[in-house]
Amino acid sequence: MNQTEVSRSSTFRIELRETRFWRPALTMLFASLTVLVELSVARLGFGLELRDSFLRALLPGSIVSTVVSLVLAVALRPRTRDAIEFFDERVELPVYRGSRRRRRIRYRDVHSIQNLRRTPLKVLSIGRRGRLAASVPLRWLASPEDATQLEEELRARIGSLPDGAERLRGIDRCASVWAAAGRGVPWVTWALTASLIVAFAFELAVGATTVKLRLLTLGALSPVLVGQGELDRLLTPAFLHSGPLHLFANLSTLVLLGLMLERLLGWPRFVLVLTLGQILGALLWLRWPNADGAVGASAALYGLFGAWLLLELKAREDLPVLFRLPVWWWLLTAALGVWAEVAFTNLATAAHVGGVAGGFLAAAVVVHRPLDRLGVTAPRWLLALAILSILAWLAALGVGVHRASGLLDEQTLEASRSIEPGADERSRPTIGPGP
Repeated sequence: MNQTEVSRSSTFRIELRETRFWRPALTMLFASLTVLVELSVARLGFGLELRDSFLRALLPGSIVSTVVSLVLAVALRPRTRDAIEFFDERVELPVYRGSRRRRRIRYRDVHSIQNLRRTPLKVLSIGRRGRLAASVPLRWLASPEDATQLEEELRARIGSLPDGAERLRGIDRCASVWAAAGRGVPWVTWALTASLIVAFAFELAVGATTVKLRLLTLGALSPVLVGQGELDRLLTPAFLHSGPLHLFANLSTLVLLGLMLERLLGWPRFVLVLTLGQILGALLWLRWPNADGAVGASAALYGLFGAWLLLELKAREDLPVLFRLPVWWWLLTAALGVWAEVAFTNLATAAHVGGVAGGFLAAAVVVHRPLDRLGVTAPRWLLALAILSILAWLAALGVGVHRASGLLDEQTLEASRSIEPGADERSRPTIGPGP
């Protein structure tokens, strides 16, 4: 059969590259050696005592695992050939190369087909009922033509169903949304990432991570100071962080969600979601504060979660499988969030709740179908509002920089050194992560 033609027979096979059963054994060997080397370096190189019973058991366990996996890699060397097989009602493919286990996917359950050849993943993903059913690495296939053949064969089988035309239109909508999410440069995400890093470097330079009083001077959210008219503190806390771990957690969340949502929503909607999430989170924390001050971009980032939740509720059927999250994931995330808020009393719970609400409300106003057009179309009022929001962020940042410039003055530094050691312990400000 010609590889470029779509098969109409009841069964069809696409042969995969030759592999060996010992590939899983090599993977286990690599993992075992990694653990063994790390434990050995910790024990011998740094003289660390493995006092924990689990670590003491892990060292001989990794040695045994290394030996066993090496024996398996040598013993299971015969080659085998595998294939992706199409039947009347389903497609079957190996769980992994060389595996005897097969994954069965019915054509009527397929929700999306995404060829990610232009991404670092290099896979063909198949979505089933709103979740990832299978990912076929393109390196499994003998040639690029086989990847095209696989996708066309799957579409042909789905199209032969009674409601196949409607199903294919849904698959095409998901593909369009995925293409839109990868179009353009997320400059707001990268600019905000760079701003957070520069701001934290400035904090380190002036000692704000060790002397919390200086975080208040830099622009931390404070009920007293906001009440005195310093409204810029509704936004400036997003640029400040209490420590490296706090910064890393927020940066990783920003990059993960920003790269995904900014290009899908478009920068005007993305900016509004961040702004409303930050402002509403800050206002809610001012109503129920749990410290003398709060810093962090968490409220704005929780706004992105709120926007994502709105997308799940409003246009779930149009979302690609890599965007769609099952209900249990949202419930688990909410449960973990509640546990973290209870376990760590210095978290700005009110700001996080306000951030989710702000992002959800902003997305409810500006998000509409078709989703694949959001990133390239925006009404004038939306553009004007987004530009005003950016100007507000820049103005607040400018006020914060002007206020913080006094920290670089030697007299100011000497004054803070002389004041803080004699201050009453209860009068020293406590700064919590968030909003």
